[in-house]
Amino acid sequence: MIRADFVYTLDAELPVRDAVDQFLFQTRSGYCEHFSSAFTVLMRAAGIPARVVTGYVGGYRNPLGGYWVVRRMDAHAWAEVWLEGRGWVRVDPTAAVAPERIYDTLEQRVAAGGVLDALSMDNLGDLADWMRRGWNDWVLGFDAARQQALLRPLGLRRLDHSQLLALFAAFAALALSRHDLAAGAGRTRARPAAARLGTGSADAMRGWVWDVRRTNRRWLGPARGRRASPIG
Repeated sequence: MIRADFVYTLDAELPVRDAVDQFLFQTRSGYCEHFSSAFTVLMRAAGIPARVVTGYVGGYRNPLGGYWVVRRMDAHAWAEVWLEGRGWVRVDPTAAVAPERIYDTLEQRVAAGGVLDALSMDNLGDLADWMRRGWNDWVLGFDAARQQALLRPLGLRRLDHSQLLALFAAFAALALSRHDLAAGAGRTRARPAAARLGTGSADAMRGWVWDVRRTNRRWLGPARGRRASPIG
């Protein structure tokens, strides 16, 4: 019945109050949530405990980091029924749809729209996701446990928050003291050179002013009421 009469499509009608009845007896088309909810209702009507389960199916393995990427388009809904002696058993009613009656999927819509799935198809997308994962793990996820693991090679174990704060303050004070020592040594080396540069500049200025005044006195004569004398 399901293989011959029901269709899998994302272009389903909006649900009404009696959505299961609409799906079973009118539209007979929908996606995983329609199939799983209708199957659960039928199992409960038959006296079999059943429930709808939502999660993810599939994924993409990033070859750079060796981990699996689970996307929103991997979301899925299925059902579980309670069988005596076996417990909850998973049943996926959507899988009963005939392949030729699967009209459209998220993968087909992505391909038809020309949208590049950066998490699944090229090395650039793999690299970007791997870098984002590294940022989340080593920067955003650098919690107290990882701080403790970082200090274990130094023989420091089981530090509480106050001890971690004191250790950080000690490292900060050491870094500042080294910076001050380096800056002081740089000023000490630069002061004699600056002093010599200043003396030479003053002597050169005095000589230049003296030459200018001597030239003016030779060609224009001394200014009235003012003596022509060198600076200093």
